[in-house]
Amino acid sequence: MSLNSEILADAPLLYHRLNTLSGTETDQGSGAHTLTYNNEGAMTRQYPGLIGSDSDTAVLMDCLNGAYCSTPHTSDLTFTAAPFTVELLWRPTVIDAGNSHTLVGKGSFGNGGWMLQNRLGALALTFLGVVDIISTFVPVVNTTYHLVCAWRASGNTDFYVNNVKENIPTAGSPTTNSQQTTIGRDSTGAGNVDGASVFDELAIYNTGLLDARVSAHFAALSVAPTLLTLRSPLRW
Repeated sequence: MSLNSEILADAPLLYHRLNTLSGTETDQGSGAHTLTYNNEGAMTRQYPGLIGSDSDTAVLMDCLNGAYCSTPHTSDLTFTAAPFTVELLWRPTVIDAGNSHTLVGKGSFGNGGWMLQNRLGALALTFLGVVDIISTFVPVVNTTYHLVCAWRASGNTDFYVNNVKENIPTAGSPTTNSQQTTIGRDSTGAGNVDGASVFDELAIYNTGLLDARVSAHFAALSVAPTLLTLRSPLRW
């Protein structure tokens, strides 16, 4: 099966292939989250995609110069209780290891919510104002990653990077908020923007994808397994 088929089989709340040439993009998941491309002068739409066996395209965004994507607030993406999963293909072209860069999120510092980030040079899930769940995975520029982050009702967060799993016990939960869901920066734009990256195949689920399903999604890609860079665990 294709990655597109594998994702749809798991019934995502939100699914965007990030492949349109112009205008807004229809949500292929629940249909409730239309995507808007913002500051298009700092992005390239229909950029070569990150699935080697698929001619489908992606988007290259220079988030440091204002590019981002957004969907309006809906309560189904707030996730004040587990579980939920975020999945995407990501290829960073510029990384500033001294700052926190939001890949996908619904919230901002001081306003609550959640964000999947490249946090000071490591992949992290943050429940804003509550807890930071920081993995030992350190991304490298110009490398394609299949990222899956699953927060589970068992009180654990599982990070999968090119099908390599890291489990981190997790306390706390996201706080409620009424902000938009964004790709490439936080919900307000006050900070926490991504560097510059190619984004492809974003899916958000109200379930915690299990190991077998993550493996099936990764197997549908033509992304060669990458030697991952890890660092010593960091807990805040």
